[in-house]
Amino acid sequence: MGIADEEGNLVESFAYDEGEQIISAETSEMMKKILESVVAEGTGSKAYLPGYRIGGKTATSEKLPRRSGKYIASFMSFAPAENPQIMALVLIDEPQGVYYGGTVAGPVMQELLKNALPYLGIEPVYNEKEAEEAAEAQTEVPDVTGMAPAQAKNTLYQAGLSSEYRGEGETVSRQLPPAGETVNKGTKAVLYLE
Repeated sequence: MGIADEEGNLVESFAYDEGEQIISAETSEMMKKILESVVAEGTGSKAYLPGYRIGGKTATSEKLPRRSGKYIASFMSFAPAENPQIMALVLIDEPQGVYYGGTVAGPVMQELLKNALPYLGIEPVYNEKEAEEAAEAQTEVPDVTGMAPAQAKNTLYQAGLSSEYRGEGETVSRQLPPAGETVNKGTKAVLYLE
């Protein structure tokens, strides 16, 4: 563990003394399962990510003085639940409107883990239902180079994608993501015009 520079060179290492085991392995496994159920079917369901087993605990805390109408919404999470590699805490101080931890902090935790887990090289493992849903949520990017902007936008829309233009011109000269790439529906394609 440590800090790396832009080129990936380790510039500072961290070392920690191994602590004393304070709970049994059986208790630890039981708590992981209980906290995983919070995300899979409980108050933390807004942090659920298909293909990942995530454990978590939501919390809603009222700030002092009592009955001030001010809260802290929080969500503590770890993943993957079967072999935790990352632990994260999201705190939202004085959320407006809805203030429950699972409702307010859960989606933030989901977004954080959606980015962090693949970055750490932790690949999703889908069950059959998740695999079907993931396949339905993806689309192949059509080739819109050479098209007029309006035609390209419509073609992308038909594939479930949004788009934005860069530059001025009558024709799409380049596109990102490139044609043939599989992406999630709703992805925004950038169209470069000439």
